[in-house]
Amino acid sequence: MKIVMIDASVKENQEITRCLEIVREYLEKADVSYRYISLKTQNISPCINCRSCTQKEGEKYGKCVFNDDMDAIVEELESGDGFIFVCPTAVFTINRMFRKFLDRLLVFEYWPIGNEKIKHRKKKTKKSIIITSNWAPYFIGKAFFNTEIVLNEACEIVGARTVGDVYLDPLIQHGNDREYIKKRVQRLMA
Repeated sequence: MKIVMIDASVKENQEITRCLEIVREYLEKADVSYRYISLKTQNISPCINCRSCTQKEGEKYGKCVFNDDMDAIVEELESGDGFIFVCPTAVFTINRMFRKFLDRLLVFEYWPIGNEKIKHRKKKTKKSIIITSNWAPYFIGKAFFNTEIVLNEACEIVGARTVGDVYLDPLIQHGNDREYIKKRVQRLMA
C-alpha cells in the first residue's frame, strides 16, 4: 500500500506538523510506504482553464499544457492507494496553495468543449483522510467554513472517498491525540 500526502501549508503550522509526525510514525510502524509532498516547494503554474486536458474520454487522466511539477504530483496521485490532503483554513476556505493544486486536478475530469457537465474520470475506489486547521472552534468551522467540503471534493476528483478527518483547532486538541489520529489512519489502511 502507498499513501500520498499532499500538504498545502504555506507557513510553519505547529499543529499540522505535530499531527503529520504522528501520521508518519504510524505509517512507518505499519510498514506502509508513503510519499509526502509539500506544495510550497513545488513549481505549479496556475490553471488557465483551456480545458485541453479534459477532452479525451476514458479513465486515464489528461495532459496539461504546462510542463511543471504538477506532472509528477499527478503521477504520484495515480500510483497512490490512499491519500491524505492537508490544508489550513484561510479566510473561511482552502488557502491559495491548495486552490492552485485543486484547479490543476482538472486533468482527472472529462469535460469536452460544448458540454456543460463535468464527469469524474475516476470511480471512488480509493480512500482518503483530510486534515485541516483553523483558528475557530470546531463547531464554528463546521457551520461557517467550507474547507472540509472542498477537501472532500478534491478527494472525490482523484477517485477517493473520505474515511476520516482531523480538525485542528484551539479547543479540541486532535493534533496531540495520538489515538484519534491513529484511528483515522487505520480507516485509511483498512
